[in-house]
Amino acid sequence: MNQENVANIPEELQTRISDILFYKWDPLNLSNSNWPKYEYDSYVAEVFRLSYQRDDCSELTAYLTKLATEHMACAKNEQHDKAVSQLLLSVINDTDYYPDHTMIEVDSSDDSEDTDLNALDMDKLDSIVSLQKSLALSHEEIEKYFAWLEQFSFEVRGDGVSIEFELLPGLGEKVTVSLAGKELILRDYL
Repeated sequence: MNQENVANIPEELQTRISDILFYKWDPLNLSNSNWPKYEYDSYVAEVFRLSYQRDDCSELTAYLTKLATEHMACAKNEQHDKAVSQLLLSVINDTDYYPDHTMIEVDSSDDSEDTDLNALDMDKLDSIVSLQKSLALSHEEIEKYFAWLEQFSFEVRGDGVSIEFELLPGLGEKVTVSLAGKELILRDYL
């Protein structure tokens, strides 16, 4: 890291930005190897500059996409870059960020003291919670995925893996990953 550019960034925040770039953004897929963790540290100062005291992540997203495509010759993945940018923006500006959570708001703005909690559709809430739990991969499924991924070169991995979740009520779910015309079923219907 260029010490002049990061001198005013708290060390903890530098480390957090570096970790997000290495473990979440990682266009070169280095985090699953023995490559040094500091690979993307030279970008920390610019990521901070494009994020600090900002509400919009579009400039940061464009920056990450440009780095990945033009400087690293990786496949364009703006959706991923935007998600990482939103996370970085929230960390740098210390704001809440819950991208994978369904928020349920209860309006209690009326003056009555009796809030009718029965008005919430509890079946719908239970199904949302069940769905989120079923979409989480188990430790074994993740290990199986990484073992399968090792057969592909870094260049092929740059094309991106697609993950498909199929949910059938009463039968369970099926999770399939695909890359370069090959497919791996991580979870099949019960």
